[in-house]
Amino acid sequence: MRRYVFIDFDGVLNTERHHSELVSLGQKCSDQYGPLFDPVAVENLKMIVDETEAGIVIISSWKLEGIDRMMDLWKARRMPGVLAGCTPDYISGMDLLNVNLEDPAAFANLAGKGNEVKQWLKENAPKKADGYRYVILDDVPDFLPEQEEHYIQVDPRVGITEEDAEKAIEKLNKL
Repeated sequence: MRRYVFIDFDGVLNTERHHSELVSLGQKCSDQYGPLFDPVAVENLKMIVDETEAGIVIISSWKLEGIDRMMDLWKARRMPGVLAGCTPDYISGMDLLNVNLEDPAAFANLAGKGNEVKQWLKENAPKKADGYRYVILDDVPDFLPEQEEHYIQVDPRVGITEEDAEKAIEKLNKL
């Protein structure tokens, strides 16, 4: 059984609390990769990885800098787990032009990150539905209705909490 954690960075690993703390202490807030991650949120991600052996898939806009840069970031910052990749960019301008604005259900299909997760799973996860499990950690609910049970909304002020980690572990390890 393969397991995946789809993770955003801003508001999930890079938190308002940590940024404010660094500023108040007069410490640097970023490095060559961008804003520094909150060590508490990173430790809670580590707990998820340690308990589930899940691979990490980046859904953050940071992925636009390329997979090689994300791999370098993961290594340089000694992030937990193995980076399994980044989701693709899904909706193009042409796709948006073809949306029927009179159909309320069409708006659900505009869930950018949701479609990106769906596409990544289609291209990378085992073909059998029972061959994988996943969770999505993000502070913005930009996902498809069928992904709701996999989504854990993270408070951007504090990032991944121990409670969020426990929910993720339960979802990834459920029988």
